[in-house]
Amino acid sequence: MKRLLPLLLLPMVTACAIASPFAPDAASQGARAYGADRDGVAIVKGYYASLVKRDPQLVAKKYELMSDSAFAFFRGSAHLFYADVAKDKGLASSLKIPLMGDLHLENLGTYQTSEGSLAYDLNDFDESFVGPYTWEVARCATSILLAADEAGLKAGEGRDLVETFLVAYRDAVKGLAKNPQTLSRPLGAENLHGPAVEAIASASKASRADFIAKQTERGSFKLGKKLSACDEGTRERLRAAVAAYAAGRSEGARFYRVKDVAARLAGVASIGRYRYVALIEGASESPDDDVILEFKEEATSAAAPYAASPVADEAARVAQAYRYFLPGADRFLGTARVQGLDYLIRELQPAKGGVELADLKGSKGFASHMPAVALAAARAHARSGRVSDLIADMGDEKAFVARIRDFAVAYHDQVQEDHRAFKKQR
Repeated sequence: MKRLLPLLLLPMVTACAIASPFAPDAASQGARAYGADRDGVAIVKGYYASLVKRDPQLVAKKYELMSDSAFAFFRGSAHLFYADVAKDKGLASSLKIPLMGDLHLENLGTYQTSEGSLAYDLNDFDESFVGPYTWEVARCATSILLAADEAGLKAGEGRDLVETFLVAYRDAVKGLAKNPQTLSRPLGAENLHGPAVEAIASASKASRADFIAKQTERGSFKLGKKLSACDEGTRERLRAAVAAYAAGRSEGARFYRVKDVAARLAGVASIGRYRYVALIEGASESPDDDVILEFKEEATSAAAPYAASPVADEAARVAQAYRYFLPGADRFLGTARVQGLDYLIRELQPAKGGVELADLKGSKGFASHMPAVALAAARAHARSGRVSDLIADMGDEKAFVARIRDFAVAYHDQVQEDHRAFKKQR
């Protein structure tokens, strides 16, 4: 099993020190109301104030997307979630492990491993940190309720989905205690069922040649809503960054000849941070084997105020998280420092895809997806080597499920309230 690397290390408590916070009486306490003692909109705007000064138009686009729905607001306000959850004693746990940091239903998907196989797993580690696993499970549970809202499901159906997820998560952790060797292998179709398997099947049909043709024309990016032109200074800095990155690679300088660069707009939480793509030559002069590298600015994790220790290089933190959580992670993973900013380098893969939540048919469709989400979360947490401690910390199943569910229901309501206020004030 993988061991923790320096950026994610922290002193671990022993198994005998673990006392489950999920005693039956804790389950009935209910999640606290957060809106009474804080201004969520002010916190969000304060958090992004420096980005507004740097690029107000980009942040305006971010706020527009966050206004679209409560789920979108939730995706763009992880810092608000962590500020709130850190105050909730009912979710406190002495068991702190490496976390992806932003576990919600839109942050899972397909990828091609470095060995060429296809897998389905967590796919966004910008907010990775070391903290209580309960926070991560609670964030995912809240996202399930928000996604259920968008799908038009009833409140009771959403709560049932959360319970399905939590029971599946607990069962998956127990299963990994018996079969820890599976953690060294990517999460492939043979270990999944339902929509995640269909996503892998769809990804298997992706062609690099078609992907490149869709994004480029005669060696240049097709510009539009997602891609825009860079000024000459930025172009030169990116070319220099690619050259520096290539110097440490085995493919050779010719492979990394830059054909074009562009600015990229993607995601919700990361909008406002600089993001670029570089089209490189690849193995031959044919455009069919070109590679698109993404340079993504990485900032301090939204959970950093509550993490174990500060990090010096944010891009290295995220790259390490990719390698830690994903068997056979992107072979092009790397980092660069450009004008004092940390950038994660990765490939934009033709095989990148996921489960479209809008395509899930009713509560049954969502329920069929919960085991895959739960398994991915359980595998991520089991990589800590603390499976027996996780089981002990969860304690009584009914109390564990009830406490996380009750928090998620209450926090879902808070997100809805914050979103309504944000729409009025943005």
